[in-house]
Amino acid sequence: MQSEAKFWDKIAPGYAKKPISDVASYEKTMDRVRSYLKATDRVLELGCGTGSTAILLAPLADSYIAGDISGGMLEIGEEKRVAAGVDNLSFRQGATDAFAGERFDVVMGFNLFHLVTDMEADFALIRDMLPEGGLFIQKSPALGRRWYLKPVIAAMRLIGKAPQVRFFGSEELDRAVEAAGFEIIETDTIPPTGPSRFIVARKR
Repeated sequence: MQSEAKFWDKIAPGYAKKPISDVASYEKTMDRVRSYLKATDRVLELGCGTGSTAILLAPLADSYIAGDISGGMLEIGEEKRVAAGVDNLSFRQGATDAFAGERFDVVMGFNLFHLVTDMEADFALIRDMLPEGGLFIQKSPALGRRWYLKPVIAAMRLIGKAPQVRFFGSEELDRAVEAAGFEIIETDTIPPTGPSRFIVARKR
């Protein structure tokens, strides 16, 4: 975990300057997420990076906590939060287990769960954070069919140019969400030709 945090700390300044690669898909995802958020919701976003999504969505909720393992990412996020004047948003450093025992109405993670050590354990922790009927919303790269990227990423990791990455397919991801105690209420692939699996699930 410490080595992964160092990797993200190192790339944080460049990451913050990098434009969204597919604006249309990002906006479509955000529109779908917005439709589920209520003004009374206490929201947790995991793997928030430099906070752009948190700053966009926080005004729709009662309170919004954005977490990430990288202190460097969060420092940039806090600067952006202050500049945007978003008062109900706070940034906290930590992985999913850092929020265990807390309660939220909605837990989200975008482009995160292919990067964690134990995705299934994270899903179980998230379930415990939610009340019955609480929502778990994610968009994750389902890279199972892109096996040819494995040696490329492995080589990049050796020289500190890539994080750890888990390869799974959409079906495996769906099964993991359901096995953790969720009912999937919506899925999509955004964009249709890409690997990113969008899932909205409700705690059973």
